[in-house]
Amino acid sequence: VATPVTRVGRIEAAPGLRLVDAAGAPLGLQLQGFDHFTS
Repeated sequence: VATPVTRVGRIEAAPGLRLVDAAGAPLGLQLQGFDHFTS
């Protein structure tokens, strides 16, 4: 039975996270997280 797969990214030698759209244009997103230890 064949299992469908979809590539969602790639690993490169340069450090860091770069987000791009389907055409390869950079996305200017502000990454935010939740800090459980702030009041």
